Amino acid sequence: MVAGVLHGTCREAGRCHGEGKRAYIWPRNFRRGNGSIAQRTAAALALTLPKIQEKVRLHSRIVTAILIRDMRTRFGRTQFTYLVAIGWPLSHVSIMVIAFTFANRLIPFGTDSVVFITTGALPYVLCLYPARTMALMTTHTGTTLQFPIVHPLHLILARMLLEGLSAFFVALVFVSALWCLGIEIMPRDLPAALLAVYASVFFGLSIGLLGMVLRAVLKMPGYLIMVLTMIIMYFSSGVYMNVMPTSEMMRTLLSFNPIYQLVSWMRSAYFETHAAVPLDKAYVLFLSILLLFVGFLGERAFRGKFLTS
Repeated sequence: MVAGVLHGTCREAGRCHGEGKRAYIWPRNFRRGNGSIAQRTAAALALTLPKIQEKVRLHSRIVTAILIRDMRTRFGRTQFTYLVAIGWPLSHVSIMVIAFTFANRLIPFGTDSVVFITTGALPYVLCLYPARTMALMTTHTGTTLQFPIVHPLHLILARMLLEGLSAFFVALVFVSALWCLGIEIMPRDLPAALLAVYASVFFGLSIGLLGMVLRAVLKMPGYLIMVLTMIIMYFSSGVYMNVMPTSEMMRTLLSFNPIYQLVSWMRSAYFETHAAVPLDKAYVLFLSILLLFVGFLGERAFRGKFLTS
């Protein structure tokens, strides 16, 4: 079905391309330079806007077809494959919370250990899974590049939409489950908690895009570089405990850990914390935008690597 949509889109793109080659006939007075600037601008927009709208519809259909195909074939060709993509990170964060709760460790602040570990585990999982699946994108959906109309940018946009929606769904299901179990999971500052979720997903997608470029250029070592970076950031992020740096150098290094900043961002919505490292929301957003820019730039520069990876 999805392949049929892509084939139909290819035929439609061919018709659009043929129409785009026709020379538009401007009114005679415009060709001589007559007419006001407003009239000439209106005529130019009337000619170009339909063409732009047609291209937007065409690319939207391609991205949608790839997104549907990815949902149906990620973990096999069954109707329930997308539930596996949701259940995997959901089980991960659940195991982290259950293990910490049964360990019965003293929490540095707050009164509920489940809430404390959730505010640390959820930002990490919302970063990890979008980053990992973005980096492995060409492995899962690279065969669609055999269609002439499909470009790597279509795969990237479709995967970003899918992973973003999946991450938000995971957060919603997990928080709803805790609420149904009678745990006071609602934050004291709901907008700050939602922004922390958005920022976590955004950073995961950004570093995943860069990891995808590294994997296309360096193959498996590029993917391992991204994974090791995530592991290092995880162990120094304070997910399970409140990290207290012992020197100014350690405090400076910790401030550059985006996952630590995201965990602090989420916990600031729940607790009156006094972190050793000040929360810097602008740094997390700037780093995410920078990684996203470098990733798109790398995709453009090494597009041939994507086609052969």
